[in-house]
Amino acid sequence: MKGSVPEAVPAGLSVPARARRPVLPVYEPPLNAASQLGFLVLIPFLFFLFSRVLDITVPRLHLPLVFGLMASVAAIMEGSLLSVLQSNVTRFLALFSFWFCLAAVTGLWKGGSFTLFKDYWIKSILIFFCVACLTASLPRVRRALQALALAVSTSALIGLFAGELDREGRLRLSGGELANSNIFGMFMTLGLTFCWFGMADPKAGKGQRAFWLLLTGPMLFAAAKTGSRTALVCFMLTGIYFFLRLPAQKKLLATLFIPPVLLATILFMPAHLRTRFATITVMEKAELEATASELERAAVASTESRWYLMKRSLIVTLQHPILGVGPGNFMVAENALSTEEGLARGMWRVSHNGYTEVSSETGIPGLFFYLAAVGAAWFTLRRLRRFQASLPDMAEFRHIVFCLQLALFSLLVDVFFGLSLYSYFLPALLGLVVALDRWASTAARDTPRIKTGAARAGNGRSLAGAGARA
Repeated sequence: MKGSVPEAVPAGLSVPARARRPVLPVYEPPLNAASQLGFLVLIPFLFFLFSRVLDITVPRLHLPLVFGLMASVAAIMEGSLLSVLQSNVTRFLALFSFWFCLAAVTGLWKGGSFTLFKDYWIKSILIFFCVACLTASLPRVRRALQALALAVSTSALIGLFAGELDREGRLRLSGGELANSNIFGMFMTLGLTFCWFGMADPKAGKGQRAFWLLLTGPMLFAAAKTGSRTALVCFMLTGIYFFLRLPAQKKLLATLFIPPVLLATILFMPAHLRTRFATITVMEKAELEATASELERAAVASTESRWYLMKRSLIVTLQHPILGVGPGNFMVAENALSTEEGLARGMWRVSHNGYTEVSSETGIPGLFFYLAAVGAAWFTLRRLRRFQASLPDMAEFRHIVFCLQLALFSLLVDVFFGLSLYSYFLPALLGLVVALDRWASTAARDTPRIKTGAARAGNGRSLAGAGARA
């Protein structure tokens, strides 16, 4: 039986030191044909979405749409949809989707809300369900994280060799989700968390770990060439969280390794981008010296614009606290607000803060439902940490939980600095959390060795529901 305890070695036989290490009791639930086929389709689907490789190769084939539809059909036929619906993460996302539609019906510009739903949110919610249904085993979550690491590294290489520079000389992709330098830079920070999974994977050999370490190079270089100060802040905050979560013996290694890497990244950065990074603490143009360059003034103007738009989105939230102004309608509302105040026109830009974007467009209840889904996922991971604490031989499980927490933290920081909550990045990660929780609950019920530890963590209850209630 999969997941059973290995038999003891007969007396008198010598066992190599490497073989004496505990064997991971990896449990895999029964898999049907739809599940196996769906997972084979899901992996390239995630790779295409996160790498954006098709944007510069064969965009007319619409392969992500084809793979996405195949994965969605497989997820329905696989038979675990009802199990996924029992998760509090799923329930709150469903409530947000309902509130999204309600806000769209009452919004300022229904056409804009419909376009946002069709082009973004319906894709995001389908990705969540596909991931949650088709990756409910430890090896599958592992492969999904590896695919995401490869995808982000591919995206970095595409940016370095086929990307474009904006008028300030900042790197970005030519189109798609990553056509903004700040989003592209923050996306690289997320990719580093996926690479860490491969670098510290307890199942990986030295060669494999070196491979994942090598993939971080393009990400760091691409992030530096974006000249994104928000990406730098996201990297620093994620790094602090990562450092605090590391075991004591690994903190010294990180202290010795990280500073030289950052120094090398800065040295290889173009001079005009180093000048831009130097303005990270300057909030207003009045703080600049008279000799400041045009690039420095443009960077500070960008900061002023971001803070201004975030304040405007808060004003719109307070004016429309229940249903908001409709998904995708903040620019319309901000323009109307500006003309009411006697200005010629609004800025016609997004709020540059994912949280206030949702609160202004779907109201405070909409933001609550989305954050409740994220909170349920976060508490699920915390509960999974306690669950695996009683299984000291499951190093891979512990590592996956840690990497999902690290990636989720990084994404939540990215959202504050402009990553949209409507995009598929966060729902895909939430789907992995639900899938891992489903695996843990099934393993606790079906595997005697794990059941003993699960009883102390909650008598085999669904960890997502228990985590959300905590």
